[in-house]
Amino acid sequence: MKALNNIRAALESRLIAAAGLPPIALPNIPYDPPSNTSFIKANFIPVLKRRAAIGPLPQQRYDGLYSLLICTPEKEGTGLAYDYAETIMELFEATTDISFENPAANFTRVTIDYSEVGLSYSDPPFYCTPVTIGWYIYQK
Repeated sequence: MKALNNIRAALESRLIAAAGLPPIALPNIPYDPPSNTSFIKANFIPVLKRRAAIGPLPQQRYDGLYSLLICTPEKEGTGLAYDYAETIMELFEATTDISFENPAANFTRVTIDYSEVGLSYSDPPFYCTPVTIGWYIYQK
Protein backbone atom coordinates (compact mmCIF):
# COMPACT_ATOMS: atom_id res chain seq x y z
CA MET A 1 0.00 0.00 0.00
CA LYS A 2 1.26 3.49 -0.81
CA ALA A 3 1.56 6.30 1.74
CA LEU A 4 -1.72 8.06 0.99
CA ASN A 5 -3.72 4.84 1.20
CA ASN A 6 -2.07 4.00 4.51
CA ILE A 7 -2.96 7.42 5.92
CA ARG A 8 -6.53 7.21 4.65
CA ALA A 9 -6.94 3.71 6.07
CA ALA A 10 -5.62 4.79 9.49
CA LEU A 11 -8.03 7.73 9.71
CA GLU A 12 -11.01 5.75 8.40
CA SER A 13 -10.33 2.87 10.77
CA ARG A 14 -10.27 5.16 13.78
CA LEU A 15 -13.54 6.85 12.75
CA ILE A 16 -15.37 3.62 11.90
CA ALA A 17 -14.32 1.95 15.17
CA ALA A 18 -15.61 4.83 17.31
CA ALA A 19 -18.60 4.13 19.53
CA GLY A 20 -21.62 6.40 19.54
CA LEU A 21 -21.39 7.72 15.99
CA PRO A 22 -23.92 7.20 13.17
CA PRO A 23 -23.09 5.28 9.95
CA ILE A 24 -20.12 6.55 7.94
CA ALA A 25 -20.51 7.24 4.21
CA LEU A 26 -17.09 6.69 2.62
CA PRO A 27 -16.07 8.19 -0.74
CA ASN A 28 -16.88 6.25 -3.90
CA ILE A 29 -19.01 3.72 -2.00
CA PRO A 30 -22.76 4.01 -2.66
CA TYR A 31 -24.75 5.19 0.36
CA ASP A 32 -28.40 6.26 0.25
CA PRO A 33 -29.28 7.63 3.69
CA PRO A 34 -32.84 7.57 4.94
CA SER A 35 -34.05 11.16 5.47
CA ASN A 36 -34.76 10.56 9.16
CA THR A 37 -31.39 9.02 10.07
CA SER A 38 -28.10 10.74 10.91
CA PHE A 39 -24.91 9.85 9.07
CA ILE A 40 -21.39 11.20 8.48
CA LYS A 41 -19.81 11.83 5.06
CA ALA A 42 -16.04 11.36 5.13
CA ASN A 43 -13.53 12.80 2.66
CA PHE A 44 -9.77 12.32 2.67
CA ILE A 45 -7.92 15.32 1.24
CA PRO A 46 -4.13 15.09 0.82
CA VAL A 47 -2.81 18.63 0.59
CA LEU A 48 0.96 18.53 0.18
CA LYS A 49 4.13 16.48 0.18
CA ARG A 50 7.36 18.31 0.96
CA ARG A 51 10.89 17.45 1.85
CA ALA A 52 11.24 17.79 5.62
CA ALA A 53 14.92 16.88 6.00
CA ILE A 54 17.91 16.38 3.75
CA GLY A 55 20.89 14.10 4.04
CA PRO A 56 21.49 10.39 3.57
CA LEU A 57 18.01 9.53 4.94
CA PRO A 58 15.78 12.40 3.81
CA GLN A 59 12.22 12.56 5.13
CA GLN A 60 9.06 13.68 3.40
CA ARG A 61 6.25 15.44 5.25
CA TYR A 62 2.71 14.82 4.08
CA ASP A 63 -0.07 17.18 5.24
CA GLY A 64 -3.77 16.94 4.64
CA LEU A 65 -7.32 17.19 5.85
CA TYR A 66 -9.90 14.66 6.90
CA SER A 67 -13.17 16.40 6.16
CA LEU A 68 -16.27 15.07 7.88
CA LEU A 69 -19.81 16.29 7.32
CA ILE A 70 -22.24 15.37 10.10
CA CYS A 71 -25.76 15.15 8.69
CA THR A 72 -28.66 14.99 11.16
CA PRO A 73 -32.39 15.11 10.39
CA GLU A 74 -33.60 18.65 9.73
CA LYS A 75 -35.86 20.47 12.22
CA GLU A 76 -34.63 18.53 15.26
CA GLY A 77 -32.31 21.20 16.65
CA THR A 78 -28.52 21.45 16.73
CA GLY A 79 -27.75 19.38 19.83
CA LEU A 80 -27.27 16.00 18.17
CA ALA A 81 -24.92 17.39 15.50
CA TYR A 82 -22.75 19.08 18.12
CA ASP A 83 -22.73 15.94 20.28
CA TYR A 84 -21.35 14.00 17.30
CA ALA A 85 -18.88 16.81 16.54
CA GLU A 86 -17.58 16.75 20.11
CA THR A 87 -17.14 12.97 19.98
CA ILE A 88 -15.18 13.30 16.73
CA MET A 89 -13.00 16.13 18.07
CA GLU A 90 -12.15 14.04 21.14
CA LEU A 91 -11.34 11.09 18.86
CA PHE A 92 -9.05 13.29 16.74
CA GLU A 93 -7.65 15.56 19.47
CA ALA A 94 -4.64 17.70 18.52
CA THR A 95 -1.32 15.88 19.03
CA THR A 96 -3.04 12.46 18.90
CA ASP A 97 -0.92 9.84 17.16
CA ILE A 98 -2.89 7.25 15.23
CA SER A 99 -0.79 4.14 14.88
CA PHE A 100 -1.40 1.48 12.31
CA GLU A 101 0.26 -1.73 11.30
CA ASN A 102 1.55 -2.19 7.80
CA PRO A 103 5.03 -3.70 7.57
CA ALA A 104 5.45 -2.31 4.04
CA ALA A 105 4.95 1.29 5.21
CA ASN A 106 7.90 3.54 5.99
CA PHE A 107 6.02 5.15 8.88
CA THR A 108 3.78 3.91 11.66
CA ARG A 109 1.66 6.85 12.74
CA VAL A 110 -0.43 9.77 11.58
CA THR A 111 -0.33 12.81 13.88
CA ILE A 112 -3.38 15.01 14.31
CA ASP A 113 -2.53 18.70 14.08
CA TYR A 114 -5.98 20.11 14.89
CA SER A 115 -9.71 19.48 14.69
CA GLU A 116 -12.36 22.16 14.30
CA VAL A 117 -16.08 22.56 13.75
CA GLY A 118 -17.32 24.75 10.91
CA LEU A 119 -20.51 26.66 10.28
CA SER A 120 -23.61 24.44 10.15
CA TYR A 121 -26.15 24.77 7.36
CA SER A 122 -29.42 23.29 6.17
CA ASP A 123 -29.39 20.88 3.22
CA PRO A 124 -32.95 19.45 3.28
CA PRO A 125 -33.78 16.95 4.61
CA PHE A 126 -30.59 17.26 6.68
CA TYR A 127 -28.88 19.77 8.95
CA CYS A 128 -25.15 19.57 8.24
CA THR A 129 -22.20 20.38 10.51
CA PRO A 130 -18.67 20.16 9.06
CA VAL A 131 -15.68 18.99 11.10
CA THR A 132 -12.19 19.36 9.67
CA ILE A 133 -9.22 17.41 10.98
CA GLY A 134 -5.71 18.45 9.99
CA TRP A 135 -3.11 15.67 9.95
CA TYR A 136 0.52 15.10 9.02
CA ILE A 137 3.12 12.36 8.80
CA TYR A 138 6.86 12.10 8.27
CA GLN A 139 8.04 9.36 5.93
CA LYS A 140 11.60 8.18 5.28
